[in-house]
Amino acid sequence: PVVRAPVVLGYLLFAPGWAIARQIAIPDSALRISIGLALSISIVGLLTIIQAFTGSWSPVTVVLLTVLITVTFGCIEIARERRRVGA
Repeated sequence: PVVRAPVVLGYLLFAPGWAIARQIAIPDSALRISIGLALSISIVGLLTIIQAFTGSWSPVTVVLLTVLITVTFGCIEIARERRRVGA
């Protein structure tokens, strides 16, 4: 539990937004990191607000949904890269 909390928090604050920010053509890496961080915070905030509003709050669900978002955008990036290399 002591190690898990910082790892999960770091993941939630960076991974989903970074997966989306990599899809956007941004030449500046600092700007891309900032956008990734802002997107991650927005995504997690939106998910928690939706769950609180519907009365179905579950931290595990928030983590699983962010994993789903991250994996989905990661797969999109892989597909684009394969299409670009194969073309």
